[in-house]
Amino acid sequence: MSPEQAKGKELDARTDLFSFGAVLYEMATGTVPFRGDTSALIFQAILDRAPIAPIRLNPDLPAKLEDIINKALEKDREVRYQHASEMRADLKRLKRETETGTTAALTATTPVVETRPWWRRKTVTISAAAFVIVLAALAITWYFVPRHGQKIDSLAVLPFANVTADPNSEYLSDGITENLISSLSQLPDLAVRSRSSVFRYKGKDVDVQKAGNDLGVTALVTGRVTQRGDTIQVSAELTNVRNNTELWGEQYSRKSVDIIALQQQIAGDIAEKLRSKLSGAEKQQVTKQGTQNPEAYELYLKGRYYWNKRTAADINTAISYLNRAIARDPGYALAFSGLADAYGVLPTMPSRSP
Repeated sequence: MSPEQAKGKELDARTDLFSFGAVLYEMATGTVPFRGDTSALIFQAILDRAPIAPIRLNPDLPAKLEDIINKALEKDREVRYQHASEMRADLKRLKRETETGTTAALTATTPVVETRPWWRRKTVTISAAAFVIVLAALAITWYFVPRHGQKIDSLAVLPFANVTADPNSEYLSDGITENLISSLSQLPDLAVRSRSSVFRYKGKDVDVQKAGNDLGVTALVTGRVTQRGDTIQVSAELTNVRNNTELWGEQYSRKSVDIIALQQQIAGDIAEKLRSKLSGAEKQQVTKQGTQNPEAYELYLKGRYYWNKRTAADINTAISYLNRAIARDPGYALAFSGLADAYGVLPTMPSRSP
């Protein structure tokens, strides 16, 4: 468990790298990095104490491997490994250097009677270290690199479930779904199914693999939204339809005023999983939002929610919300677009409020 997880803070991929560093520490030393007789003492060690230097527990450990472990176990995630690819590159580099050093050491070693335990023997320890590095590099490749074997070229975002007791929060789950559809459509070489294609699954218990096959896509995004007071919690998963395996999953918790940043983070995380080599401009396009005013954004989501109901009363409610969104942010182009859509369908409604 990382320090940020112990503190109940928002988690990200760097949390997984901390956990991987803890496993790597145990692989290299034979013991866990943070110990204590009770959970409280273990939490205290995670938060406040540096682990015993790996090289003290295993003097023959390559110094570079100790550096990699220490960087993964940084308590401040801003100075920890930021991406799994960085850690994998360091492990591969060390693997290459260690293999060269092991060959030289074995050539120079003469037969002697060795009384130390096998894990303390010089030649065996070097080989064991090389094994640890190889295993770690393979593990990090398997765990952090997409395991679908093929590039995801088509995707559907199923309507996020509103698991809040209040049905008035429905606009939020629908809004997050529509935002992801729009954002992920900006990814290169990725076909994203439209809202009209996926919203027939709203409120239904969906077989992910069957829905993916029916929609003709290779991956699905599903999720749930919970709103408690001024806190929004979102869980999202990316599933490979071909073999029904989860490629990625994350949970988010933000205050309502941070809804725009939350949307950006979810879209950015999924985009990075689908296309790991996005340029800065491409990622910016995916995470782009039409406003930075959270009130305007929430009013826009409510406007779109009522617009999609397509009754005269609901269209008028949508117009009211969209006008209020524009009042909060006069430069909000999406709100103007939504207003135009609302006025465009209003004359076709069977009954119209004065």
